[in-house]
Amino acid sequence: MYKLINSLTVNNRLRVISILIVTFSLACVLLLWNTSHSYDRDVKEINYLTDLEFRVWQIRNNYNSMRGDIMQVFIADPITQQEYVKGASALMQERIDQIKESAAGIQKDRLDEATLAIYGHFDAALQSYIQFSIDNLPAIQVVHLDDSVEFNRIRNLLVVDLNDRFLVLREQAIKLITALQSHKDEVMLAMDQSRRNSLWFTLLLSGSLLTITLLIILAISKSIIAPIQETEQILQRLSSGELPEIKEYAGKDEFSRMLRSLRLFNTHIHYLMDFVRNVAQNNFAVQAQMFEGQGPIAASLVSMRNNLQVAYAAESQRTWASQGMAELGELLRRQQDSGALYDNVLSFIVKYLSANQGVLYISDEQKTSLDLVAAYAYGRRKHLKSSVTPGEGLAGQVFLEKNMMLLKEIPDSYIKITSGLGEALPRVLVISPLVTNDEVYGILEIASFKDFDQHVIEFIKKISEELAVIVKTTRVNVRTQELLRESQQQAEEMKAQEEEMRQNVEELQATQEGMGRMLKEVQQKEKTFVETLDAIQAPVMVFDRHYKVLQINKNMKRSYAALGVNVEAGTDLSTLPVKNILIMKQHYDRALQGEVFHQAHLSAGSDTMIDHYSSIRNGEGVVTSGVVIAYETDARKYEGMMRLVV
Repeated sequence: MYKLINSLTVNNRLRVISILIVTFSLACVLLLWNTSHSYDRDVKEINYLTDLEFRVWQIRNNYNSMRGDIMQVFIADPITQQEYVKGASALMQERIDQIKESAAGIQKDRLDEATLAIYGHFDAALQSYIQFSIDNLPAIQVVHLDDSVEFNRIRNLLVVDLNDRFLVLREQAIKLITALQSHKDEVMLAMDQSRRNSLWFTLLLSGSLLTITLLIILAISKSIIAPIQETEQILQRLSSGELPEIKEYAGKDEFSRMLRSLRLFNTHIHYLMDFVRNVAQNNFAVQAQMFEGQGPIAASLVSMRNNLQVAYAAESQRTWASQGMAELGELLRRQQDSGALYDNVLSFIVKYLSANQGVLYISDEQKTSLDLVAAYAYGRRKHLKSSVTPGEGLAGQVFLEKNMMLLKEIPDSYIKITSGLGEALPRVLVISPLVTNDEVYGILEIASFKDFDQHVIEFIKKISEELAVIVKTTRVNVRTQELLRESQQQAEEMKAQEEEMRQNVEELQATQEGMGRMLKEVQQKEKTFVETLDAIQAPVMVFDRHYKVLQINKNMKRSYAALGVNVEAGTDLSTLPVKNILIMKQHYDRALQGEVFHQAHLSAGSDTMIDHYSSIRNGEGVVTSGVVIAYETDARKYEGMMRLVV
């Protein structure tokens, strides 16, 4: 059954469940209808028997009433008797009609044979009773009470004969009623038994149908829930990073297809892991098998592989270059013989580049020529020059331009790589300048049978820069050694002069002591001079050839302060914020030229002041500074003189 269920789609399974529920519901409805129908049939049968019994009782009551009515005629008083006799026919007919009406409602075809036979006897006795009553009704109507003989004969006839028929009829009625009650009891027992049987049958059948329906629904639910649970477990394990084993599902339903898709996805994830593992191991030739190389995921992974391949190649190239620079640094660190330095460096470069030949030129310090300092794998130096001037040949041109030259079409006469088997032109020639800080120190030439990749070209540029630094450092070291030798020589000379200097120091100390005494005297004199200037009542100021104030007494300071100008020793007179500064500079120049003269001007208090200008000379007679002395005088004596207003 599970195979059959698994072959159905989920929609068909749900339809089966719906059909089972509807079928079960219809079966329950049919069972209930059948039970109800049987019950209704039995109830109708009971109602029929009850109605039949009731009609028999009505017939019995009517023929008992007929007998009573007849008897009433004979036992009533004369007046009442006459009333009965007059209405006997109508009353009798009424009783007979009621009996016939009750008998007409009896369905004899629904009676069983035994009851039908009893009913036949009852009906025959009833008809005999009715017919006897009808036949003797005229005799009753014509009887008279005064005719006692006829009255008694008819009374005896009716009472005896009618009573006999009545007894027979009553007996048959009792038998019929008894038979009907017995049949009714049997029918009720049968109905109860049928009801119980129907109930049990309904319960058993409903239970069986319910059980079958529940089992089928359970099986269908299990067929739906089990794949869902398994799918959930698989997805949970996938979400946690696991790759579970997924069995093959051959079902045609949606869950089987989904699980097959998960299984396929799991397979592709394995492919993806293998792909990533190979890429992580730098196996970039691995193909993308996941998702058959289609779709955005596969495209992204392939793009990642390509990018990693490019990055790995770039990193390998950087590592190769860094390793080369490190090995070159280690070679320089171990190098003890400076004479073989360039040969060892060139040999390392050619071997590390897997090249075939190499030449190294170093320029002199004046940059006038390039000297050959190393050559690698040149059996003959036929085409090599010991020196090349800037601009001469390819090497000289590269030296001037400071740019690398890469040649792939080399003239036959330029260079050839030789071996024991023959000689051939190289495929590529690199001529690189040794440049650092925009200064060229030499030329490096590399020839090879194979082309150089771009990263190799960049490495040659770095090596060239490193060689330039090496050349520069070597020169600095040589210069340092020369300076060291000169320093040692100077140290020896200094040692020889040390004693002489010690003696000179002693003499200087003695001289310094004398000069200290002289300095004190000069300072004292200067102090005295300043005090003397301050003691002079007239304003006095001394200035040098640059118009700088050398000395100024207090009165001169006050004079300038009265004009709102602050003048101290060191003040530049040419920059004072006063009027006619150009005329005053002319006066200063005249005094500095050695001229002695007077000049009048008005003071801030409108007093006439006379400025006396003169010069100060050194021992050689050279004017070194000027002096101006101001004093008051009578203005009327100097009318007509040029007045300078500050």
